[in-house]
Amino acid sequence: MKLITRFELAAKSETELRGLLRESFNELARSELGSHERRNALASIENIQYELVQISPSYIAIAVLAPIKSDTPLAKVRVTRFDKGIES
Repeated sequence: MKLITRFELAAKSETELRGLLRESFNELARSELGSHERRNALASIENIQYELVQISPSYIAIAVLAPIKSDTPLAKVRVTRFDKGIES
């Protein structure tokens, strides 16, 4: 996957950003751990989430930092509110 930069995203609408977010997430799901494609997908997701916050400050993003194991309680999944900088 090609890295999607914040510069490229700046002119996109919210609908386009959400579509790119979906595509990047799907690419992340298909990628192998530690691969170049996975790093680009993760960085692209972070860039897209940043731009979505700029458009809609109430946007809540789930931090995709590491694979979540099937036995991990949902309460341990980190959610970041970018508009307030609060993690819960």
